[in-house]
Amino acid sequence: RRRWSACLCMDRTAACSYGRNEDDTLVDINFRPSDLAMDDPTPMYTGDKKLEFQAGYDRDCYFYIEGSDPLPCSIAGIYLRGVVYD
Repeated sequence: RRRWSACLCMDRTAACSYGRNEDDTLVDINFRPSDLAMDDPTPMYTGDKKLEFQAGYDRDCYFYIEGSDPLPCSIAGIYLRGVVYD
């Protein structure tokens, strides 16, 4: 079984989702600060986001990122780290 962690370097991003592939259930990345009022727009995020996901027993592992909302999603870099164990 594999466990992966990813670090996404983002530049002025407001919305995106990630998963193992496009057919997988995608997980939304939260960019909205918890102290922001609900009627305020979500500010653009610039920085690193650390994510973790299970990869299963497949020999190949893919990392899928999608920006489906009409909001910007700019990825400057991706760093993947995998751990393999039984």
